[in-house]
Amino acid sequence: MITAEINKSEPTFTNKRLSLDKLITITQALDANNYVVFTLFDESGKACYQGVYYPSGLSLIDDIKRQVNENVTNGELSATEANTFLEQLSYPGKVVGKRVVDGAEPSATISAEHGRIDRLFAFSKNRRVRNWFFGVVICTIALPILLEAWALVPHKPDYNQLMQKGEYVQAVKEYPMKKQATEQYLFKNKKLTQLETFNKRYPTANGQYDIAFYQKQWSKMLKIKGVSMTNVRKAELVVAYLKMHKPDDAYRLNLELNNVKLTQSIALEFIRNGEIDRAIAINQKLKNHDLTDMINAGKSYQQVIEKYQTESRDNNLSEEQRQTAADNLKVWQRNLKSIGE
Repeated sequence: MITAEINKSEPTFTNKRLSLDKLITITQALDANNYVVFTLFDESGKACYQGVYYPSGLSLIDDIKRQVNENVTNGELSATEANTFLEQLSYPGKVVGKRVVDGAEPSATISAEHGRIDRLFAFSKNRRVRNWFFGVVICTIALPILLEAWALVPHKPDYNQLMQKGEYVQAVKEYPMKKQATEQYLFKNKKLTQLETFNKRYPTANGQYDIAFYQKQWSKMLKIKGVSMTNVRKAELVVAYLKMHKPDDAYRLNLELNNVKLTQSIALEFIRNGEIDRAIAINQKLKNHDLTDMINAGKSYQQVIEKYQTESRDNNLSEEQRQTAADNLKVWQRNLKSIGE
């Protein structure tokens, strides 16, 4: 059963803690210039809603429902949370008109207050002046109360402030639509530890892919499905292909990016694989002097490798000579693989 507490009101009520029924009957007896700042508590005694009510075309319950629905629309409250709360708003008491069956403690005070305001208006015969005066009175009374009520309501922390404090999980809890932006921020700023923690709480394909890249788990990157392949992630995939000695796959993907540094790395991988002609074809466009030097070195290495390959298979040579050639072959193959390092 929901209970209520009046935090501030006009007129002032001595009964601070009361049932929801009693609060409803009080609000139905309010005049135009009255208000109630209140807090609702659930069955466990925990505050579950804070608000301010002014007499209007809506009842207290309808006004609360309106505000809750707005919070759902704004993304400040989930539909499930809203429904759970609204289901508790049913109340057994009965109210007839503006008079309370059980007796509303503010009724006499409200009537007196109403009479005082009417006497103030009686000094002016001009309707426009009366309306102006009424507006000034309402604004004078309402503004400080609204400010105080605003201070009573727990406000959502600012997203940027949460990010600056490093509270990334909390940031997405408060702003669910920011999940992808938060993950991207952690990835871009190379906050690997925080990215791993974040991805445990909010696992995504993007997060798993980014973590695999930072951990140099190249084969794992290729297996992750549903990744949003931005140009940055495509470039990372090119790197993964090169690390796995797959220059053909890297070359095809880099055609979309046309990244010069990656193109040089691809040409270098072709050299290491002994595909010197492909590296030459790439450098015809790049015209990179360093790459030219490595191509020439690769040519020399490849000639030596071919020489020792031939000798290791030559039956006209002794077994010792063939073994020496085979040993030298392994040395120069390693030299070719490490060219440019």
